[in-house]
Amino acid sequence: MKFFDQFLQKPENAAYRAKLTEIPHEKRLCILYKNWLMNFNLWWNQNLPKPKPFKFTDQQRKIYTTVGGTPFLDGNYTVFW
Repeated sequence: MKFFDQFLQKPENAAYRAKLTEIPHEKRLCILYKNWLMNFNLWWNQNLPKPKPFKFTDQQRKIYTTVGGTPFLDGNYTVFW
C-alpha cells in the first residue's frame, strides 16, 4: 500500500486523489487494483519482447521423423520409458 500512498501524494495526481476520496473506503482498494492491473497489462504487452518464430532445421526434422520424439517436450522435460 506504500506505493499507492506515494502515488497519491504527488502533486500531479491531485485530481486522481480527489476522485478517490469520493469513493467509499471499502471499494477503494478494488478500484486501485483494477487500475493497476490494467496499466500493468498495457506495459507488459508493450515492453515484453516478441518471441522469435521457431523453425526446425532439416537435420532436426529428419531425427523426429525417423527416431521419434516429442518436439514441444524435448529440452524442457525428462521423459522416462
